[in-house]
Amino acid sequence: MNKQEKKRIARVIADYESAYPDPFFVRAGDSLIIGKKESPWPGWLWCANFTGESRWLPHSYLKIEGEIGTVLYDYSAVELTVRVDEQLTIVKEAEGWYWCVNSNGETGWVPQENVEIL
Repeated sequence: MNKQEKKRIARVIADYESAYPDPFFVRAGDSLIIGKKESPWPGWLWCANFTGESRWLPHSYLKIEGEIGTVLYDYSAVELTVRVDEQLTIVKEAEGWYWCVNSNGETGWVPQENVEIL
């Protein structure tokens, strides 16, 4: 989000495989259509841009008016594939997920339940 968050170190305790290999990026101010798809993750909404691309976005990244959401912060829907015992740097968090950097400099979202804070 827009405030500076303290970076933390975490260890992966359960493998996670990215479910969405194609990246989805939106910028603050973009408008999205809020979908009706039910999320397995509380606090996440299925959103589509006006070219038809769609992904999950954290509710806290959106200002919602009816079925249209305005993006409040730049957002990347990249998920990071991780393996047990891998060390990550947590940069930020949203609705049960961490935005992390691995030892190769790759970034993406990882479910909080798959890591432990060191």
